[in-house]
Amino acid sequence: MMHIYIKLLNMNYQKIYNQLIERAVVLKQERIQMRKNGFYFETHHIVPVCMGGEGSLKDISHDNLVQLTAREHFICHRLLTKIYPKNRKLASAFWRMCTQKSKIQNRYIPTSREYEEARLHCKSIPISDETRLKMSTKQKGRVVSEKTKQKLRIANLGKKQSEESKQKKSQKLKGKVPWNKGITYNVDQKKPMSKLNTLVGKSRVPFSTETKRKMSVAKQGSVPWNKGIARPKLRCIYCDKEGGDGNMQRWHFDNCKYKP
Repeated sequence: MMHIYIKLLNMNYQKIYNQLIERAVVLKQERIQMRKNGFYFETHHIVPVCMGGEGSLKDISHDNLVQLTAREHFICHRLLTKIYPKNRKLASAFWRMCTQKSKIQNRYIPTSREYEEARLHCKSIPISDETRLKMSTKQKGRVVSEKTKQKLRIANLGKKQSEESKQKKSQKLKGKVPWNKGITYNVDQKKPMSKLNTLVGKSRVPFSTETKRKMSVAKQGSVPWNKGIARPKLRCIYCDKEGGDGNMQRWHFDNCKYKP
């Protein structure tokens, strides 16, 4: 059995990669049969998809696909980052192999040095404008389920921003010009906006002169209904703080940061 060591220093990376792939091609049918009998293997593209490689992971008999052990698969992706050091997609694939876990995948566990190497290498390659545009387009129109929203609420409940975070946000917003400052709208653009504002209640039908007069007469000499009425004080059961109804309901009780 050929032994491939993880330490890769001053080696011919392409040669080692070819040796691994050639061995996997020879054992391809044997490993496919072993996989059907319950043995664990991972499917690997000989020519990466990001470099024009073909073949669906479901079609394991494809010429561009081979079956590798978890350790061989990890080594192959590490070798690819060495062969093509400026390819961000290959660097990201290697980084994901170090971090992603799955119940159905018995992944090779990297050492701390391999983990650091994958992370630093991935961060060293900048994201292209084309990739950023694809990421932005993919996120547009994405609907977040109520279950996910609830998880986010629970995760953020009771979190308090540090002074350093507040200062960073403040510095970031200083001198920032609103996106719509200086933009003028023509008549055709204003019509649908006006209609929308009417629907959400921001723009109402103006009161008639008679209605305004009646409202004025009704207000003369009247006393606000809540004048002189003391607002009740509430005390939080978690932090023992006392305050008015509005703020206490918002920041305390179920939303209190001291709630266990």
